[in-house]
Amino acid sequence: MNGTEFGAYLKQLRKRKGLTMMDVKDLCGISTPYMSQLETGYKGVLPSPEILRKLSAALGVTHIGMMIKAGHVTEDEVLTMRREHGIYD
Repeated sequence: MNGTEFGAYLKQLRKRKGLTMMDVKDLCGISTPYMSQLETGYKGVLPSPEILRKLSAALGVTHIGMMIKAGHVTEDEVLTMRREHGIYD
């Protein structure tokens, strides 16, 4: 998923939750310009894993799901890690 696609995904989650960009940026402790860049996919900006943790908490989705959407890990990598650590759900 590129920055523009991730931004559209982020915006969809935010709107579904009934939050404004200002609400989310305040919950996550990020700047207004950065939040705008994330939602528009400005220059392919993708958030770090730590910012994804904050966004996932604010938007009510799993951190690992956001990590996959942002391209930090693949679903196969997650499955491999779960198998290696004996995590089954």
